Amino acid sequence: MTDHAAKQVYVRKLVRFDGRASRSEYWRFVLVFLIAVLMAGIADNLFFPADPARNLPDRHPVTVFVIVSMLWSLCAFGVRRLHDVNRSGWWMLFPVALPLVVTAIGSVPVWFFTNAFEHIGKEGRIGVPVSLVAFAGVLAWLAAALCLVVFLARPGDRLPNRFGPPAKGGNSGS
Repeated sequence: MTDHAAKQVYVRKLVRFDGRASRSEYWRFVLVFLIAVLMAGIADNLFFPADPARNLPDRHPVTVFVIVSMLWSLCAFGVRRLHDVNRSGWWMLFPVALPLVVTAIGSVPVWFFTNAFEHIGKEGRIGVPVSLVAFAGVLAWLAAALCLVVFLARPGDRLPNRFGPPAKGGNSGS
């Protein structure tokens, strides 16, 4: 495959959720994403600095544009990487869903059986039960994010799995 043909295949893969992505392919894209966000942050600080004298807060339009424009591709690469380790792409939502569920389930008894929510905003107190629910939500997010990173970092299946043949152009098993 020529270099030009390889680039065309890579560009087509940016928005596709089917198939598989090798570890090197996924982590290369994550590196490109992080470098792009870093460069966008530098551009924001140069061209859109905060100005307290004119009451202008920090603005980050370039960073927001870069993140929003690359988010679909980041999700696509993540889903295809999970396919390579024979996991459903829905695992990408795990770090979002688990903390919401934990916080919602933990909030119900606090809300119904205590008056903890009456303390919010009064005398700077938030209430111990509400703090514990928030802490449980943060712990759930950390656990879910760690689980997802482990899945993304594992070697891929060397043989075809339910999502297709091993990823080409990268070593799925290493």
